[in-house]
Amino acid sequence: MTHLKAIIAVIIMAGVLSLPLYFYSDFLNRGRSPTKSSQILNELEKNGLKDFSLPEFETDKSFSLAQFKGQVVLLNFWATWCVPCVKEIPSMIHLAEKMQGKLVILALSQDKEASDLKAFLKAFAPYPENFHVLWDKERKVADAYGTEVLPESYVISPQLKLVRKVVGVETWDHAQAFQFFHEIYETGKAP
Repeated sequence: MTHLKAIIAVIIMAGVLSLPLYFYSDFLNRGRSPTKSSQILNELEKNGLKDFSLPEFETDKSFSLAQFKGQVVLLNFWATWCVPCVKEIPSMIHLAEKMQGKLVILALSQDKEASDLKAFLKAFAPYPENFHVLWDKERKVADAYGTEVLPESYVISPQLKLVRKVVGVETWDHAQAFQFFHEIYETGKAP
């Protein structure tokens, strides 16, 4: 019993001693400008999305965002070394299969080595025709979109307007997701 009281006392003391540090860090962060990523996101929402042209990894055919006007686009930044990214790829492929003709997925790999990407992609081949793996090796598009964390996805309307930014893993192949993308296809905006 005495041992339990000592543990509880230590936990309470740690909490009490950390309060000044919390308030001091809050004080230091007041008045700071938003992060660069937030600033870029604000610019994308205000001025529109930045077009880009990147090669598809396996075919070297170039794709640009502008060529998909009229379709919903899921722009996904990922890498083979990113475990959460790898986890969401199968659900993205299933979403692409289900939404053919209404949705295009552009998966922009941030990998540095072609051999890593090639070995990984072999496990998921063949892909639906509306699922394209593009190679953003120099991170030019990722930087232009303010991507700091992987995976990171942008849902884009048929008018090429930003609908939503998703940071982290998402399960893309469930009924609500299908309905969400269908609604964007039909109306041009999020439900």
